[in-house]
Amino acid sequence: MDWTFLIGIFAAGLLAGFVDAIAGGGGLILLPAVLLSGLPVGAAVATNKLCGTFGALTSSLRFAQAKQVNLTACLWMGIPAAIGALLGSQSIGFCRNSGQNRS
Repeated sequence: MDWTFLIGIFAAGLLAGFVDAIAGGGGLILLPAVLLSGLPVGAAVATNKLCGTFGALTSSLRFAQAKQVNLTACLWMGIPAAIGALLGSQSIGFCRNSGQNRS
């Protein structure tokens, strides 16, 4: 990999983090950039989700410090979210890699 490519991926990550912090949706920038790097679909999605997890964790901790978190609501929303995450992570293996021939 050359430096310009690495700088481009780094810039996409910075832009995605900025957009995600302001309005959400940074994965719409980061995921295509990571896919263009040549990673398999599963690894690209996992990379995108890991970055999003750190952003969400940081935001959650800040809200918790400000005592603006309803723990009962978190529990009721967290259970179906955890089930959906489990099902989604199990189904990613069925996606085709972007580098495969489509014939």
